Amino acid sequence: MTDATVPRRPGDFPFAVPVCVRHTRPVAALFGLLGALAIGISDIYGRRMVAVSSALTAGASLQLFAALFLLIVATVTTSPFDGADFGWGGLSGIGLGIGITCYYSGLVRASSTIVAPTVAALSALLPFAYTAVRGADVGPIQVLGALTVVAGLILVTGGSVAGEDLRGGITWGILSGLGYSLGAVGFVEVGESEGWWPTVGQRGAAMLLLFGFALIKGVRPLPPKGHLRNALGAGLTTGVTSLLYLAAIEADPTIGVVAISAFPAFSVLIGRTFFGDTVRAPQAAGIALVIAGVAAVSVG
Repeated sequence: MTDATVPRRPGDFPFAVPVCVRHTRPVAALFGLLGALAIGISDIYGRRMVAVSSALTAGASLQLFAALFLLIVATVTTSPFDGADFGWGGLSGIGLGIGITCYYSGLVRASSTIVAPTVAALSALLPFAYTAVRGADVGPIQVLGALTVVAGLILVTGGSVAGEDLRGGITWGILSGLGYSLGAVGFVEVGESEGWWPTVGQRGAAMLLLFGFALIKGVRPLPPKGHLRNALGAGLTTGVTSLLYLAAIEADPTIGVVAISAFPAFSVLIGRTFFGDTVRAPQAAGIALVIAGVAAVSVG
């Protein structure tokens, strides 16, 4: 990361905030947690589409509108364009395309209390390890926090309710977590001061990937009939997630990749409130450990 005292040109950073504020752990944690909230909100719309179509249809639909939204944001804000960072954003999008499709596939088989923490643990730990290997300053409290995330995952996946496919939910959750991890690594490699274009590359690549899969499998890639509003809602909240995620990575990559993985707290709340997902006591305790681990990594 570039030293926080180095002056930037106007418009270099996506937000017009003082340079001394941009590179702080609280800022990274805040943007990451807001991104996690946006993921939870997107579940409201995405799961409604999955219920009447397929995970692939829902994923392709929301990526289409997310890409269009981010293209407008990048154009209106006259963000500087860099080909290399746009490419890293595209690699991130391939991972996210895989991640979100597998995530929704998991939710068809098991509740959010099984799938979401599985995804979160992997999408936190693997990028966390990657940033550490790249030379990020990782302290003992952060390592302890990462191990706490794993312990929470074991509790969360320790049981299921009647009618759930525990193995299927975990399997799709693992595949989703690997995809999201690739997406996180792509964003970690994005250089500073390049505006919002990497987010366009990210969602654009995800859209092309999922549209391609849909055409190959003969699945409709556009919103199911009567669900245009849900596709728009999912796309806008997903686009906002990308903006917040990039801002978190700009502030501190190690904190950013872990803070956004706190989304199970929001996904489970959404699942319980809007879709009647069952939350058992061991799973609630496991989710609490996952969130505590994320907090330890953020402040350690």
